[in-house]
Parts: sequence; structure tokens; C-alpha cells
Amino acid sequence: MPDDYYVSQYSGEEIDALLTRAGAGTVRYDAAQSLTDAQKQQARGNIGAANLDTQNKVLAKTLPIKQISLTAAQLQGFLDGLPRLLTDVYYITFTGELTERLTLSGFYGGGEINILGTAQGESKLSGGVTCHGCFAEITFRKCTISVSSGESALTSKYGSTVNIDGCAVRGGSQGCLSLSYDGVINVRNGCSFSGGAYVVVVSISGTAVFHVAEGDSYTCPGGIWIWHGGCVVLNESASNTLGGNYNAKDGGGYIISAAGTLI
Repeated sequence: MPDDYYVSQYSGEEIDALLTRAGAGTVRYDAAQSLTDAQKQQARGNIGAANLDTQNKVLAKTLPIKQISLTAAQLQGFLDGLPRLLTDVYYITFTGELTERLTLSGFYGGGEINILGTAQGESKLSGGVTCHGCFAEITFRKCTISVSSGESALTSKYGSTVNIDGCAVRGGSQGCLSLSYDGVINVRNGCSFSGGAYVVVVSISGTAVFHVAEGDSYTCPGGIWIWHGGCVVLNESASNTLGGNYNAKDGGGYIISAAGTLI
């Protein structure tokens, strides 16, 4: 036996105990451990991993749903206080009338904002609505959106996607709806359009889609005003002029009938 050969005076159990104590306070990757929530949180921070709340939201199969009831006067303040990164689905029911223009700006992520009225005559956005750079989906349902003059009642621009369902839209001197710079508006059941020179004004990569016109009504003198690359898609029950007397084109754009033909 070599002179420098060392024979441990400890038993196997004692050696295991010494190794365990030496590794106390470390996070192992080769074996399961029992850690407290505080230890887990600290470990995530040490290695730059997502915190537990973010991890749970990513792993969840459905986004959390939040239902809120507000007066119209509280609506803008509540929206301004939301995080721009939406990780929840909001159903916001409002009553009363908001006379200032409602603005939604910069929302993105997998969440949604649904703004719900109790009825068209009870829930009114009388200063109109602008959705600006909203990459999270925005929906208005069962409310009145209107302006007395000037810009359109509902404007979607810079990538915003807006749905309207069962809404009364009353435009000013321009259109009831206005879209530009990749803005999208989807029109669904039971909407009415009045007051504007046109039902919809679409320009510069904006897209309006009239999905299901059941229960819709149109009383504007003009139907569609399209220019510089806008697009309007009509379904089988929408007239080619959306109930108006004429359409207008200025500098290019597309109006697509239900049959897939260009108008």
C-alpha cells in the first residue's frame, strides 16, 4: 500500500451527511429538492429566470378574465391605468355618457379589451373613439359611438384591430368609420350607421371588413370612400355601396364584393 494512501475514518453515512451540509444553500440541477417559495424566487433571480407570476401566465391555457363595471366618466381613467402589455382579458361594462373622445393607445400582448354597453341608448361615447397603435384586440358592443362634427366617430390606425358588434355609429362631417396605416375594423351583427358623409373612409393600408350584416342599417349619403391603398371587404348581405348612393375612389384602393370581385 502506498505511504500516502489515505483511509477515511468516516462511515458512508457520515460522508453523505458531510456532503449534504457542504451543499446547503445551493440549488441542484441533478436531483429533486424541497425549496421554500422564497428560495425558489431567489433562485430564479440569480439565474435570470421568469418570476413565478409570469411563468404561471405563460403556462396557463386560458388568460385570466376580469369583469369590471364603470360609469362612462371612469372609463378613460381606468384604461389609462392598465399596463400596455395585456396579459388579461377585460370585459368592461359601462353606463352613462362620455362626452370627451375616448382614446386607446399602445396596448399589445395576448389579452383583450372588451368595452360593453348595456344598450345603445344607455351607454354612449358621444365624443367618438380613437384606437392608436393597439396590437391587442379591442371590441365595442351594444353602445352608441358618435360625434357631432369633425373627425369620424370611430378611428382605427397604426395597426389597431377593432371589432364593433351591435353598435350605433353616428359620424360627423367625414365618415362614421375611419381607418389608416394598417388599422382594421370588423363590423358584426346589428350595427347602424348614420350622420356621416360616408359609412367608412379607408386609406393607406387600412382594412374594413363587414362580416355579417344581419340587422345592420345604413343611412349615410355615401357608402365607401377609399384612397391610397385602402381595402373594404363586403359580405353576401351588404350592398356594394353600403346603402349609400355612391362610392368614391381617390388614388387607388380595393373594394371586394362577397363574390370576390373588385367593385
